[in-house]
Amino acid sequence: MNDFNPSNRNLLIAIAVTLGIWGCAQNPGPSPKAQAEKIKTLEERLSKMEEEHQILLTTRDQMKSRISALEEDRTALEKKLAHHKEVVQERDDLKALAEVRTSERDASQLRCELFKKGLQELLGQDESMISTTKPSTSRATAGIPFTSK
Repeated sequence: MNDFNPSNRNLLIAIAVTLGIWGCAQNPGPSPKAQAEKIKTLEERLSKMEEEHQILLTTRDQMKSRISALEEDRTALEKKLAHHKEVVQERDDLKALAEVRTSERDASQLRCELFKKGLQELLGQDESMISTTKPSTSRATAGIPFTSK
């Protein structure tokens, strides 16, 4: 493996360098005009991207403000919902209380009607007893004034 002496190695390096230079000379690269057009195209793309970036930043800021407004609305709606639930619960409690009071009223009216009928029955019995007995005429019942001497 150590067959290469320094002169052979130098010759081999010189051949490799020559071939490398020759290969690079085959493709000289883009011309200055093509490079200028490419730079112009890239600058246009860059300016468009910067404009789009600004538009996106503006849109992002608008969306952030919209999100905060929606969160405030959501908070307000949650408060209204909680209040509405309280009102509904109070309404249901009042309905139940009204039903209880109505049944109490109906029971009281029924008792009053029964009491009234009982009184009427007693009055009827009393009148029948009075009509069967003869009334005695006394000065107080006859309308004669009573004078004391």
